[in-house]
Amino acid sequence: MKKIKSYKVLSILLSFMICIPLFSSVVVYADDEIPDVPTAIAENYWGELEEDNSVDGGIYPKYLMKIQDSLLKNFKLSKGFYSPSTGVYKDFNTLTYSPVGDMFDYISQPELKENEGPNGDPNYQDNKYHNPFNFSFATDFIRDRDQLNVYGDISVNGNTENTTVATHSVGEELKLDFSVDLSNLSKWQNTRFWQNINGQSAGQLWKINGTESYRATDSELVFVLNMPKGINVPDVDTLKFTVEGLSHIKFKSAKRDGDKLIITVHPSLNNEGYMTAKDYYEYLKSISKIKISIDGLLVNDEIAKDSNITITGSVAGVQDELSTNSEEAAKNKSGAGTDDARMAYFFVGKQSNEGRDVASTQDKPNLISYTFKVNKPANNTVTFINEDVEYAKVKVETDKAIDNDGLTSESMPQNPTKSGYTFKEWNTQKDGKGTAFTGTTVVNEDMTVYAIYSKNAIVINEAPQLEVTDKTIEKGTTLDLKELIISATDKEDGDLKSKVELIDDGGFDKDKVGKYTITFKVTDKGGASTIKKATVTVIEDDKTLPKTGDSSNLALYGTLMGLSGLLLIALEIRKRRKES
Repeated sequence: MKKIKSYKVLSILLSFMICIPLFSSVVVYADDEIPDVPTAIAENYWGELEEDNSVDGGIYPKYLMKIQDSLLKNFKLSKGFYSPSTGVYKDFNTLTYSPVGDMFDYISQPELKENEGPNGDPNYQDNKYHNPFNFSFATDFIRDRDQLNVYGDISVNGNTENTTVATHSVGEELKLDFSVDLSNLSKWQNTRFWQNINGQSAGQLWKINGTESYRATDSELVFVLNMPKGINVPDVDTLKFTVEGLSHIKFKSAKRDGDKLIITVHPSLNNEGYMTAKDYYEYLKSISKIKISIDGLLVNDEIAKDSNITITGSVAGVQDELSTNSEEAAKNKSGAGTDDARMAYFFVGKQSNEGRDVASTQDKPNLISYTFKVNKPANNTVTFINEDVEYAKVKVETDKAIDNDGLTSESMPQNPTKSGYTFKEWNTQKDGKGTAFTGTTVVNEDMTVYAIYSKNAIVINEAPQLEVTDKTIEKGTTLDLKELIISATDKEDGDLKSKVELIDDGGFDKDKVGKYTITFKVTDKGGASTIKKATVTVIEDDKTLPKTGDSSNLALYGTLMGLSGLLLIALEIRKRRKES
């Protein structure tokens, strides 16, 4: 609820000149100078806009916090024919626009504004003005139309040169700075406040909206970078970036939308998000250039050589502000004071004049951009990959071939090998569907080629031949079991007798009578094998007993028998002689 109707009208009037009497200095726009939404979106090449019916005029920066999602959404927003903005429309801004025309000439001369009287103000200045916070006419107000614009710039590795195209190289790491100049924010807010507390029917607004009031805000900045092919950008979860120029940041974040890198910065006045009006206007003086710095960008091999490469960007912001004489309303972002006014305005930044890219086209002077070039190197590198592993790197003079350039120390690598395959060629694609690469291929950039193979035909491998023999031995006779091997041959490998293995001796024991099964195996280089078995028979030793039917020792036996008989006779004769 508003305390007096005149203040409600005046707060809207003085916030963005929405309802104001027609002054002689007003310049009135013709209806056809106000583009419709599709035209405005099409004409704005330096920012990204989208249709949004929740704001007056129906147009709003893409990716930016919606006004209806602001922390101040519990308060009624002052409305007008167009939401106050700058940098949104091609030929004019609506910060000073009203249904009756452009009020810039009127509001940019605060010294001409007179108040009807002190109305209790102990610091009533020159008997004309309420100036509770000691603003300076010379430095604290918007005096030039260009001060309504917001300007931004992109620089890389500290390079702010705008008269020549910068040069970078493949493998170089880039530190990108994206800045936006908000130094006129303080002057614009001072101008709005001055118009509010001075003029007819201003009454005691110097106190209600000034010395006894509070300000609560919700704001956001969005930086959008369009990254060209050939620049590696870290994943948003690991992206390292810093923010300078803001004393309090509620949060910051990064996300990707295709080739776009979008960084959001959500500042706050302080930890509480509100402060007294006096502190607020003093705080605004501290805001100047806001800069985000991004580390880890890298120029890779895919970058185009000897041609201009351009990084483009856009920056947008919204400031939602509540003026209230209730500290509780300001602190809690809810409730109400006797005199509350909520105003929100937004901007789309343009390229700063001093940082304007020398390579920018004349028809797009407001596009924030940074252009550089990567020169084609005198020598290029061909990387040879074999089975996903780097096999060789060979340097070659640009626009020449490895076999006929001047780098005599560089040559084609030896053809690689792969078991079961035959090397076919080097190819520009891993699947072999690209272009074959040879020592006579002309090279004009760094490139990678891959080893391509053909699978060998399958050859049938015949098993080797193995021949063994059986053997009978007498008990106790020593036998080398490999003596049982007669031969081992293979069609592919030839003589394999020395390769035959004894895989089972059957428990062979030369001192134990019995039959033993001996197992042999031979394997060729192709893995084919043959197994054969032989039998060893161990018999009793026949030297201990005569054999039946054997007459070879009969004479010996007869002689022994005869000698035995003669010995007995001799013994008998000797016995008898003794007895006689």
